[in-house]
Amino acid sequence: MKFTDTILRVGLDKLGLKDVVVLVQPLTENAKQSLGPDTQLKAHVRQEQNGYIVWMDNISRTEALTVLSHEILHIKQYESGRLVVNGTNVIFDGKQYDINEIPYE
Repeated sequence: MKFTDTILRVGLDKLGLKDVVVLVQPLTENAKQSLGPDTQLKAHVRQEQNGYIVWMDNISRTEALTVLSHEILHIKQYESGRLVVNGTNVIFDGKQYDINEIPYE
């Protein structure tokens, strides 16, 4: 999906994230099913040592605008320190959550 590079670059630039490296990888069938049959995972992002990886399903350009915009917001949250993920423990705006104890929605 060649358009993902453009969407990512424009979104990162708009949020002032100039030196952020993002790699896009295909979302695996296992990951798509990981949240249960009632949740349709389209993408997710993970902070890595040298940047970020976005795993994304094979979706249309129109849907990618929404999905990647959402993931770019998470990258901004990681970069600002508002979002910290350590295994299943998530700290968002200073409050700690266990992602296994809250619904995905």
